[in-house]
Amino acid sequence: MQGKNIVYRYGNGHSYNLKCEGAGLSYRDLSGSEPDIWLGPFQYNSTEIESGVYFLAWHEESRGDYVTLLINFNKDQINSSAIVANKDTYFTHAHIVNES
Repeated sequence: MQGKNIVYRYGNGHSYNLKCEGAGLSYRDLSGSEPDIWLGPFQYNSTEIESGVYFLAWHEESRGDYVTLLINFNKDQINSSAIVANKDTYFTHAHIVNES
């Protein structure tokens, strides 16, 4: 995933820009109130499952979030799953999104 820069959008309209560099993975919420602010870099793991298909995972220690993505560049599709910290509780999400 090194050097990849991806923009993707969820069905609810939220869109994100994710990039993987030597320092780690960073992303920004393009639909949020501060779309120019990058979060990260976070240490991440990625594995190429087959040609053009990557499994990606990272932990945002400061926020408590655990995120996994299954990115299929052949189909321009991302499967997303996360455990997201929200105040004193957690919630999960799982989505299939298409790259922009």
